[in-house]
Amino acid sequence: MRSGSAYGSESVGGTIFLQSGRSDSSASGGVVIDSHEALSSGQSGDISIATGDAKHSGSIHLQTGLSSQEKAGSIVLNTGLSETSPGGAVSLLSGSSSSNPGGDINLLGGNGGSGGGSIDLIAGSDSSAIDDKKSGGEVSITGGNSENGDGGLVNIIGGSSESGNGGNVALSSGYSNSFSSGSVQISSGKEFHRPL
Repeated sequence: MRSGSAYGSESVGGTIFLQSGRSDSSASGGVVIDSHEALSSGQSGDISIATGDAKHSGSIHLQTGLSSQEKAGSIVLNTGLSETSPGGAVSLLSGSSSSNPGGDINLLGGNGGSGGGSIDLIAGSDSSAIDDKKSGGEVSITGGNSENGDGGLVNIIGGSSESGNGGNVALSSGYSNSFSSGSVQISSGKEFHRPL
């Protein structure tokens, strides 16, 4: 499926619409984009969604519909399960620039009349059935490296309030039922000098 091309300084290429059917009383139809499964030891096909190259490239918007009464729809990014190898990764990468700052990644909880939405960063748990003492996943927050300038900052700041108390910042280690609880360690980086 391909839209028509356009030629000339003021011409615009054709648009492709994929839209499900409307419903006046029940649920509207869905839109499914799915690569077929691969049998035996093959690999299933990829799905690529990309905007074209341009002086100002286009954006990709993933947005659920407005809800007038019930909870609005969710956006779920989920990789596949693997029985014998590590599960698939989810990577959020902003664009690089050769002469300007790289793109930002913003994770924002929604605003609400009875409380703002939360942002939870939770590493995976170890669900192994055997007693091999595997560890849960780690959560690392690291400022960026720099060759000649300063390294990037890591700021952890509680929220502000106009009339109530400001938000707290809590650092706590995990508990253990049978061994020692975890530690909380705060240290600055080592200083070193390159040889002249």
